[in-house]
Amino acid sequence: MLELTRTMLWRAGFSVVEASSAAQAIEVATLYPGQIHVLLTDVLMPETNGYDLAERLKAARPRLKVLFMSGYHEKVLAESTGRQMEGQDLLRKPFTYHTLIESIISVLAERPAGDQPEQPDAQPGA
Repeated sequence: MLELTRTMLWRAGFSVVEASSAAQAIEVATLYPGQIHVLLTDVLMPETNGYDLAERLKAARPRLKVLFMSGYHEKVLAESTGRQMEGQDLLRKPFTYHTLIESIISVLAERPAGDQPEQPDAQPGA
């Protein structure tokens, strides 16, 4: 799944920094000198879950956006993690190339929490 997803993202022109486990993702994100715009992570993983991984990475990289993916129903995800998917960006597996790319673009377009839209300058006499 990792290789297929990486290939799809590369074909769409994205730079990809990859990791095959949560521990490796933390190490890579810690050592990577550039900006990481989006974390694409499975919700359920062997040693942790995507929520905990996202929280840990966002602590070090507050502007990081997150796209979760899973083939499990929300009820299973909630039972397994103790958290609800409500309000989270979730990519359903299996997904197509177009669904993946559209989901990444959508997450990238979201305004970070706390950011306000720029206000146009007031025009005299307006």
